[in-house]
Amino acid sequence: MPHTFFIGDHANMFPHLKKKAVIDFKSNGHIFDNRIVLNGIDLKAFLDSLPDVKVVKVRQ
Repeated sequence: MPHTFFIGDHANMFPHLKKKAVIDFKSNGHIFDNRIVLNGIDLKAFLDSLPDVKVVKVRQ
């Protein structure tokens, strides 16, 4: 489908992309945002349940 064009209500179709958390797994001070990137509607409960994980940044 190389010649297609999508029109839609992206805010309602992709609500899981509203928040982003980048997590650092003690990688010698280097932060890689491609290690784990979580997208979701409410990430707080999940992030609070992770042991020994440092949340580097959360973007809304």
